[in-house]
Amino acid sequence: RGWFGITNYNGSALAANGLMGLALNAAGTAAGVEGFSNSDDGTGVLGGFVGGTSIFVNGWAVYADGWAGGLTAWQNVSDSRLKKNVVTIDGALSKVKQLRGVEYNFDKTNYPDVNFDTQTKQLGFIAQEVEKVFPNIVREANMFSSPGTNDNGITRDQHVYQVKTLSYTLLVPVLVEAIKEQQSIIEKLEKRIEALENK
Repeated sequence: RGWFGITNYNGSALAANGLMGLALNAAGTAAGVEGFSNSDDGTGVLGGFVGGTSIFVNGWAVYADGWAGGLTAWQNVSDSRLKKNVVTIDGALSKVKQLRGVEYNFDKTNYPDVNFDTQTKQLGFIAQEVEKVFPNIVREANMFSSPGTNDNGITRDQHVYQVKTLSYTLLVPVLVEAIKEQQSIIEKLEKRIEALENK
């Protein structure tokens, strides 16, 4: 490995990063951490987490305090060879009807040291409401306070908050099956209307 960072985290509320990258220039588009692979089969940046993927763990393999994105769509492993006990989602439409899409603004009252964008109108769901319908896509996780403006030490305070998180992408297959169910209902109604018109 070209660069390896290790830290001894003692469980306190202090930041203990194994490796930290900072872009110190006041202007421009420099990156704090940059990773590349010179192989078509390599990985530019790899984030691991010993907690695995259980919904009962609070940590993250990768955590972004701000916008996260790129030039391509996010890819999830979805190979049929990795799956068993595969069944079509049943009753998707009735489940979707229990969901409530909302508009909202972030509220910093309880989390004043987190850099929420409180001005921009957001779209989404309320995790506690979704959990009643799809408990497997909601989990408790750690949300970290944002770095301070004078963050240049190794013992900066960092608050960790337990919040509910939601996997929005896991709702996509439910929506697909709900649309198919709805389309089936529409087609049956069209046939009944056509039969009544023919009479």
